[in-house]
Amino acid sequence: LLGSRVEREIIGVQGGIMDQYAIMMSQPHQAILLDCQSQSFEYIHVDLPECQWVLINTKVKHQLIDSDYNLRADECKQAVEIIHSKYPNIKSLREATIDILTESNLPKILYNRSKFVIEENERVLQMVKALQKHDATRAGQLLSESHKGLKTLYEVSCDELDHLADFANQFDGVFGARMMGGGFGGCIICLLDLKILKDFTSACEISYAERFGFKPEFIVFELGAGAERVQ
Repeated sequence: LLGSRVEREIIGVQGGIMDQYAIMMSQPHQAILLDCQSQSFEYIHVDLPECQWVLINTKVKHQLIDSDYNLRADECKQAVEIIHSKYPNIKSLREATIDILTESNLPKILYNRSKFVIEENERVLQMVKALQKHDATRAGQLLSESHKGLKTLYEVSCDELDHLADFANQFDGVFGARMMGGGFGGCIICLLDLKILKDFTSACEISYAERFGFKPEFIVFELGAGAERVQ
């Protein structure tokens, strides 16, 4: 909570508490299902046999990230205010539905932002079910759907991220990929069949370099522990 306060009050980025929780509370082979309203969380064991997680770094960061990140937060707040005027019991987008968005006559841009948030919240719950069932195919589908929403509804992607995500999502053996972080640069995360790791990274590197003139960075990782004191 202190880290979140510093980010908001000192740095000026209207972020949440997900990054801080991940850094401090992560455990090996676990995902965290975080409730940002109650600040409660639970661990979801991740066991996807013969699969590999890979980060692909675009090596770019566009200047839009800080200003537009805050703008998205403001747009969501504006949407809640309009919805609340018609549905007084609704105080956050988490409590709204797509039907309520439609009935609230939101401006298109606010509708799109809100639609993404509502659909993404549902995808989180669906991802929990997929991980519990060890279903890499479904988990990958959810990652791909998430990137589409981030690109077309929330509009926080960029050409470099889209190129990597599109390439990955069309590559045989990749279950799914999406951007992560604040957007407008940074990384995508991929879930893929371990057997195609070398072929995929080689092909992806060539495709990206041909398009943008430099190579991306590949980071193969496992789900590990958060920050801890080293004796």
